[in-house]
Amino acid sequence: MKFMDHVRAAAHVITKGSMWPFNRVPPDSSGVGGDKMARPYAQSTWLLAAIRHIAGPIAGVQLEFTSASGARNIRRALRSGAQAIHDPRLELFWQSPAKGLTSLEEFIRATVGWRKMAGEAFWILDDTSVVPYPAVRDSFPQMILARPDRMRHVVNKGELVGWDFTDGGGMRHTLLPEQVIQLKQWNPYSEFRGLGEYEAAQIAANTDYAAGKFSLALMQANGDQGAYIVCKNGMPTEEQRLMIISQLREKRQLQASGVFRPAFLVGDISVEDPQIRAVDAAFQEGRRMSAEEIYTALGVPQSMASKTASYSIGSASDYFRLILDGCMPEGKAVASAISQVSSKLAGRTVTAYWDWDEHPVMQEVRRERLKNADGLWAKGMPLNKVSEYLDLELPRFDGDDTGYLPMNVVAVSELTDPASNVDFNESGPDGPKGGSGDASTDPVKEAMRALTVGCVRGRDANELALAREHMTKRMPVVKSYKSAFNRVLMAARGEVLRKLEARKTVAQKSGAADFQFNLAEFQSSLDISFRKVSANALATAGEQLFEELGFDDPFTYPPEAAMQFMRQRENKLSGVSDEVWQEVSGAIQLGMEGGDTITQIADKVRGVFNEISRGRATTIAMTETAAAYGTARQAGMVQAGVKYKKWLTSGAPNVRPAHASANKQTVEVDEAFEVGGEELMHPGDPRGSAGNVINCHCVAIAVAIKEDGED
Repeated sequence: MKFMDHVRAAAHVITKGSMWPFNRVPPDSSGVGGDKMARPYAQSTWLLAAIRHIAGPIAGVQLEFTSASGARNIRRALRSGAQAIHDPRLELFWQSPAKGLTSLEEFIRATVGWRKMAGEAFWILDDTSVVPYPAVRDSFPQMILARPDRMRHVVNKGELVGWDFTDGGGMRHTLLPEQVIQLKQWNPYSEFRGLGEYEAAQIAANTDYAAGKFSLALMQANGDQGAYIVCKNGMPTEEQRLMIISQLREKRQLQASGVFRPAFLVGDISVEDPQIRAVDAAFQEGRRMSAEEIYTALGVPQSMASKTASYSIGSASDYFRLILDGCMPEGKAVASAISQVSSKLAGRTVTAYWDWDEHPVMQEVRRERLKNADGLWAKGMPLNKVSEYLDLELPRFDGDDTGYLPMNVVAVSELTDPASNVDFNESGPDGPKGGSGDASTDPVKEAMRALTVGCVRGRDANELALAREHMTKRMPVVKSYKSAFNRVLMAARGEVLRKLEARKTVAQKSGAADFQFNLAEFQSSLDISFRKVSANALATAGEQLFEELGFDDPFTYPPEAAMQFMRQRENKLSGVSDEVWQEVSGAIQLGMEGGDTITQIADKVRGVFNEISRGRATTIAMTETAAAYGTARQAGMVQAGVKYKKWLTSGAPNVRPAHASANKQTVEVDEAFEVGGEELMHPGDPRGSAGNVINCHCVAIAVAIKEDGED
């Protein structure tokens, strides 16, 4: 086929508006194009993720009902006499409340999604739901979760008198205000309709969308790697064109065989290969800023748009900020609407609320508050006031309304009263003068026991001694894990400091990455170091179990299972290296942006590495030790033919409430413990959530019979 024949053939494919021969950008017919997103939830990763961040925790906690009406604090209302409501009809209804949605969790996500995107969500009640005498019904009809754009408000003389709803089939329905539950966000521009938070994030979302399209187009353009033939003196002749094509084809065939031979072209002709192009750092930074702006608008902490700390779920973490500032207010609005619907259906006052107490993040925050309680009590604050101030809900006992100072362990009133004649040095067989030595009747000792034992009250001395013995045995392994982590960490610190010291000043075009440690080597070194410690930990834990059982046979942990365990732990810790790298980069970048000298930047880097070593190293070491010990002890019990196992907490003051509740729980050796709503084969089970396994000090012990307290 001659050259012009190729042109005529291509003309059937190339239409006006294409790159050649009219030099225009073709219209986008792929369905991806357009100036702005047509379906934000489907086209914006960050919008979808932000909605899931808010809706997920709400859908994951338990929905409860009570008779309390207008109470700002449901827990206090329940303690004051409000009754919990257990109505089988309501419980069944809220398992799948809306048509087309299979569960309450899906219903919550859809409701939160519409509120975030459109500023309002509409629940439409069936006609039969507003008839009198609801108490006679055996069940309640499902609602309709309507699209906001299919709802039109009907207003008469400034009053809302009804709604027009257009269903999916195009049928219009006139609804009474009582049939429509509108979960409306505040809108300063409309009295009757809500304003979505996405409205403020549209520019950022569309900017990120356009950036994604640009990146896609750039990568697709890189796929066109055909050579450019440049003829500087006009179009080549037919003979020249055929010669060029023939030589390039022959060269390509030889390359495929591993032979590289130059091509010689006659005339003023050059062959240019297209260059691979990629987005730069500024482009990526722009996308990150757009993601953070979307998260900010929808109430999600900005840093959750990037990598977050795997080992942080306490009050200083972004997870707590997310729940406190995002999930709880949104959940309260949804619970208010659930209360309206439930009251209409049941024909009585019903208040719905979400039980956040069992959420892992809130459990961690409660543990921190228990630590704070110790400090307040030590300054003379009565324990009942401490409990009320920190909302700990500690059980009451005689003497909890008296404050004590620890240096003398006497009532504050006695210490400050000049008329007091208490002799602090005198004691008799019954203990200090004026009080009994029995801890069950002495209010001072009872208060101390409430603080030191906390949620694990009721533990006897033998059980606490057994827990301490197990913790003492595993401490060498904890130290080994911590040492392994710190060795790798300090090697990375040395690498960064050496790079900094090699530069007297920060060059204008320097970036934080120029001074960073090798991330791949850091991860590899960490994996290798932890493998050695893990192998020893598995063997040591199994041998200790066999010693407890009086077995003379050596404990063996299958090598295949050991490798599987190590790979599993490496996956769990895969984010630690990235987090360390990011924290160090942040310190370097902060110093560079602030105009610091190399010495000042080096000081910042030392501080970051030292802080990581002091805090995270211990947490990681305890977590890895618990996983290794729990796994090996479980395998050892199976090998030894143990029939039952029992969960035992450490007895420390910071025991998680869920773990305290599991204390003494006894199950068959091949069954899982029920801990905080999760099934764990042993303490530190990698299948457990972060809030259930991180820094766990519990242990599973072998018992002969399935009875609490019998070892």
